[in-house]
Amino acid sequence: MVEQLGKAYKGKLRVVKVNVDDNPKLSRQYQVSSIPTLMIFEGGQMVERTVGARTRPEVEAMIARVLLT
Repeated sequence: MVEQLGKAYKGKLRVVKVNVDDNPKLSRQYQVSSIPTLMIFEGGQMVERTVGARTRPEVEAMIARVLLT
């Protein structure tokens, strides 16, 4: 789903996946303790965060909240 959202919102946002096993420093910095964790950043600051599986409509609602602000 993450890749699909990246394609659907191309030009509006950038989607990045991070492997916490390969990036332990980054996962500690953002206190990722469970997978999946989804974070949305705006201007370098985290503005939305959710932990656990989410449906595409739930994730799109998060994106809409950020894009509409």
